[in-house]
Amino acid sequence: MQPNYQETQKQKLELKTIDFVGLFVVFCSVVSIFDERYYLSDLLSSFRFQYLNFLVAWLLYTLVIRKKIFIVSALIPIALNLFYLAPTWIVDKIDKADLKIYFANLLSSNDKYDLVINDILKKSPNLVVLQEVTQAWEKELSKLSKKYPYKVVVSREDNFGIAVYSSIEFKSYRTFISSAGLESLLVALKVSNENITM
Repeated sequence: MQPNYQETQKQKLELKTIDFVGLFVVFCSVVSIFDERYYLSDLLSSFRFQYLNFLVAWLLYTLVIRKKIFIVSALIPIALNLFYLAPTWIVDKIDKADLKIYFANLLSSNDKYDLVINDILKKSPNLVVLQEVTQAWEKELSKLSKKYPYKVVVSREDNFGIAVYSSIEFKSYRTFISSAGLESLLVALKVSNENITM
């Protein structure tokens, strides 16, 4: 029994949709190379692991249906994503006791300052990394300066303020500004004779 015309058209549409999504992920993988130059590329670069997983599945699919052009189209961005991801999978061993990091998104409209400050003091990390730091938060977080004398704060009244507080002296720090006018921080310090950059 042969499939009717509607079933055949539906299958063709499904295959074209899979191919379109595959090519879209290839496009996102390539655009994510320019993450330091463009805001959209920076956003897309956050999903490299997901791109890699999808592209491996898409590669298997293209091998089954024998579409050679799509096989090449999958292999190149797989290699590209591996180039960026593989170094993150090879981590030098740092003993847990050597560095403790506290990370929080404060939510710029949140005014429960003491709750966060008490939690930081209770957990007693070496580094405190915060997002959505406003001027009001910066003022309240100054209570941490005795325990965390080293700090870099870029407060903003929108949701893009950032800050790093540390009990360990910074070797150096830099503020970068993206094409969208958003700041990011690069902080270098030495922990147990190891250079750490974040």
